[in-house]
Amino acid sequence: MTNGIWHNDKFWEDYEPGGISNEEIESKIAEFTEIINQSKAIINEVSYNIDQCVADVIDDQLVFITVLNNDMSIVVYIEDEELLIPGKEIKVKSEIIQGNLLAKNVKANLLVSGELNLTTEENDIFKINGELSNNNQIYNVSMIISEDLIGAGTTKLELKGNEAFLSGELGINSYCQIKNLIENHPEVKTLIFTKVPGSVYDDVNMHIGRLIRKGGLITKALFSSKIYSGGVDLFCSGKERIVHKGAELGVHSWDDGDKTAIDYPMDHPAHSLQIEYFEQMLGEKNGKSFYYFTIVSAKADDIYIMSHEEIRKWKIST
Repeated sequence: MTNGIWHNDKFWEDYEPGGISNEEIESKIAEFTEIINQSKAIINEVSYNIDQCVADVIDDQLVFITVLNNDMSIVVYIEDEELLIPGKEIKVKSEIIQGNLLAKNVKANLLVSGELNLTTEENDIFKINGELSNNNQIYNVSMIISEDLIGAGTTKLELKGNEAFLSGELGINSYCQIKNLIENHPEVKTLIFTKVPGSVYDDVNMHIGRLIRKGGLITKALFSSKIYSGGVDLFCSGKERIVHKGAELGVHSWDDGDKTAIDYPMDHPAHSLQIEYFEQMLGEKNGKSFYYFTIVSAKADDIYIMSHEEIRKWKIST
């Protein structure tokens, strides 16, 4: 039997839809959160909480940066992603650094560097262990990181009176933060986006937007705000949306590792989840048109900063 789905009166062969349904989101968040909360690293028999974990491509290498107890970072460099095969163990260049590499204006000090062992398991789980040493000390390392941990995001939410200030990369933790805000802080009416560079988990990000819309929050961008990619998607969820002149709102296309958005026909189901989301937030006609605008505005690895006139045209600002 051929795999695929029917969409827009066509059968799209070999396509499997993604996304998280409204019925699944709470159980998925609970599952993700449990994995995140259980994640720990052990160095010389001392257990550390994992605060943040991000993956990035730097100089053609996949780099995992994991922050422990907000004051130590473990950096792992993977030269070839194709080596990440379930059951396979590889040697990876690694560093332990004193300081939070993901925080701004924090002094970082290299403690030790060398090679650790990395084993890939099913469900994008990576076990990292081994020994690093310098002239003064030996560091025995054992750590487990996962795709769910990377998808946690880095957002911080600061409450000031009837306003909440949002910053960082959006992810699973952001869902929990916004849900808690709406349920336990009814005095907050406005969500101010400061520096929100994007989302590490777009499927969850759309559900965060639905929380914001259902909660009746106003979204606001200050003259100094810099909001990009999934941050703009989320900003659109405000019941009312205020954008001060000077704020930067940037959009671009997406890619799934094989193709970019514009490689798919416009009636392809790969577009359907985001079109549905933008129609809910910006209206049926305007939402779909704005989505198409974003995917042709810039490549996935680039960003297009909208003019104030475009922000008004697409009703990003109400």
